[in-house]
Amino acid sequence: MNQISRANGTLDLSFFKVLVAEDNLINQKIVQKMLEKMGISFKIVSGGREVIESLRNEYFDLVLMDCYMRDMNGFEASKTIRQSKERFSQIPIIAYSAGMFESDSESSLQSGMNDFIMKPVTYDQLHAKIREWAGRIYESLPILDLAALEKIRIFDDSHQNLLRSLLQIYSENTQEELFKMRDLILDGDIERIRKKAHMLKSSAAQLGAFRFEKFCILMEHEEGLDSLRAKRLHEEMCREYEGSRKHFIDYCQNLSQVSNVLM
Repeated sequence: MNQISRANGTLDLSFFKVLVAEDNLINQKIVQKMLEKMGISFKIVSGGREVIESLRNEYFDLVLMDCYMRDMNGFEASKTIRQSKERFSQIPIIAYSAGMFESDSESSLQSGMNDFIMKPVTYDQLHAKIREWAGRIYESLPILDLAALEKIRIFDDSHQNLLRSLLQIYSENTQEELFKMRDLILDGDIERIRKKAHMLKSSAAQLGAFRFEKFCILMEHEEGLDSLRAKRLHEEMCREYEGSRKHFIDYCQNLSQVSNVLM
């Protein structure tokens, strides 16, 4: 099965979307068949400029970048991504090279790419590399980013009334919206499911619940979303929501204990 182990269950590769930059039509077909076999979402483009445009308009987790393309090569595209101030500036990039030059690996790192894989690549090699990076990406997403809560605390009073109010809203309203989404999934109302996911995404991002946010993003934007896939994503959303809510409760309780000691 195309799954990655994690602490509280499993995460399959279909939860990740890869942008492939490759201008050779034969290689495009080969990579396409490999990614389809893995069950991973992907898009294939033919040059660096298309990479930048795609990253601006769509959500991706990872870029597989050919080093030598006619329309802005991979090195130039990677530098442009890293120098940008856009949301995708730190997206993981795997260099994909035929290895004609021994310096390709070093050059890819200097241009801002994170890893390197040699052509021709086998299915097992590519599968292992993407699975490795999918695991890193997922583990790097915090269940609840405490830095986001610390920013909120700046505007709070000594009794943490603002945080407590946000916790109550998060615990009650978000849970209620997830229940409503479940009903929409049963009805097969994909358009309203996407709208509900967009709303929940904003709530998750505000509090730094980035794992929860990831599944909201998938629910909102995934092409070909159907009821069966929506049900699977909803299960993960509920799991990550509960995890973030527990962390939020623990955070507030710890603040209360510190306040009692200081008083």
